[in-house]
Amino acid sequence: MLKTIIIFNFLFTLQNITYSQLINFENLCSFKSNGLGKSRGVKSNLSYPCNWKLSDGDLPDIVKTMTYKANNFTITEALTVIPLGGNPTTKEIDMLLSTKELKSMCEDLGTYISAQKINLNSRDAGEIIYRKYLSSKKLYATIIQYIIFYKDVSINVSIGVLSENANISKQIFFENLVSFKKLGLRFSIY
Repeated sequence: MLKTIIIFNFLFTLQNITYSQLINFENLCSFKSNGLGKSRGVKSNLSYPCNWKLSDGDLPDIVKTMTYKANNFTITEALTVIPLGGNPTTKEIDMLLSTKELKSMCEDLGTYISAQKINLNSRDAGEIIYRKYLSSKKLYATIIQYIIFYKDVSINVSIGVLSENANISKQIFFENLVSFKKLGLRFSIY
């Protein structure tokens, strides 16, 4: 019995070490959008771990996705550029980045966890964290998303953990939240 407990504790610890080392900041690659196509005039730089798969976005507003797949979860980082139909004023941007409006965005997307206005490379931005169930894929997702209003578009950088198991999605997400924030905050517009 004691041997079983020790083996279980070792495997559990080994599993946690693996999960908490998903992002190697010494081995990052960079995706640079040139402003053409889906990037809608936005020239930007987005970092991602070099061992993640880089793909074109499969929906109209998704510029690129970066994916890491493990046995029981997937991590996806995505760059999305959404046309707004005009340039919002500074006052409108301030209102959209208020905690109340960011919380409302979370609730529209899924289950609210947190929302705050932040500074992302000298730009006002929103940071929202939420959970959702993707019924079409039968996956639970826990997501952090950065929202930047730039000219006539909304730029979204999101990093999420997807799993068939809600607890795994939450566990891996929160074990790596500091790394996900650090990765997301590297985004820049040039």
